Amino acid sequence: MKLLIPWLIFCSLQGPTWAAIPTLTESQKAELFQRAQEWWQGPVKFQEDLSRGEVVAWAEARDQSDSQQTLSTKVIGLHPRSCAWGLAKISRYEHYSQHMSFVRESRYDEKTQTLSLLLEHLVLPYPMTLTLKLPRISGPSVTPFLFPHGIFAGLTGTIHVASIGNRCAYFLRASWRGTSTKLSPLVIETFAQTLSKIGLEHLIRISTL
Repeated sequence: MKLLIPWLIFCSLQGPTWAAIPTLTESQKAELFQRAQEWWQGPVKFQEDLSRGEVVAWAEARDQSDSQQTLSTKVIGLHPRSCAWGLAKISRYEHYSQHMSFVRESRYDEKTQTLSLLLEHLVLPYPMTLTLKLPRISGPSVTPFLFPHGIFAGLTGTIHVASIGNRCAYFLRASWRGTSTKLSPLVIETFAQTLSKIGLEHLIRISTL
């Protein structure tokens, strides 16, 4: 009992825990699934996974010709906290290298709204630098982004952030058609899907507490 009392006091002084995370009402679940269907623009068979907090990602790459390739990718996740809570950290793009092991360097130029990332991961054929034109997201919104140059020059996409009750839904869609990367479609699909999934999972995790 002497050991138990200090432990209970310690627990009571801690910040919010996962047990305190609000669950979705039936109407909020319906709103989440409706948004997911609008955003995904395809068959949605992951409603329960999404409501449980799992991040769902998809990617498809194709060889259009010997010199042209295409890529489409989507990722969606439900944050346990509000948009204001999560975005306080998620919008600090320049800190991504501190939170994600596969991001070796991250820099953000506020004037040009340019984010530069150096990525290194087992699913990547080599260390890859990605440059995005991306405004800093401060609340629920639909935000466009662009890869102005690099291996996927011309790739465009949107990031949707929506408040669902006291929680926040994140959805990213991107598409690209350009000069062949000389990588197989399977390799492109694998790293696009893997990194988008674990990237959003990491961001949700570090911005929850």
